[in-house]
Amino acid sequence: MYGERLRLLRKSRKYTMAEIGEMVGIAKSSYNGYEKEQKKPPIDKLIKLAGIYNVSTDYILGLTDDPFPNTDRKNLAAFLNQDDLYWDDYKLSENQLKPIRDIFINIVKLQEELAK
Repeated sequence: MYGERLRLLRKSRKYTMAEIGEMVGIAKSSYNGYEKEQKKPPIDKLIKLAGIYNVSTDYILGLTDDPFPNTDRKNLAAFLNQDDLYWDDYKLSENQLKPIRDIFINIVKLQEELAK
């Protein structure tokens, strides 16, 4: 299960095994072993992989099908309304955040209309 999840996550983000291996601090062959389930990633590597792919370790391990099981989605609006949001250590400006906020507002409105 975890090997297939790792393979799908890597491919969906267009990374090579070598790139992931470098980010995690392992050889390409070791990462290949994870995807083929010939090797089990140690906890420290599993945590790094979850961070790289921005999913939970439970998702990688197949304990849940929800990549973000502990995320409180009810607080998404409050989160998006913060004044200082960052992406990869880069502070997003109000101009960069406005389209993101607008998309979420439109999604909520559409869901409300469909529920009627």
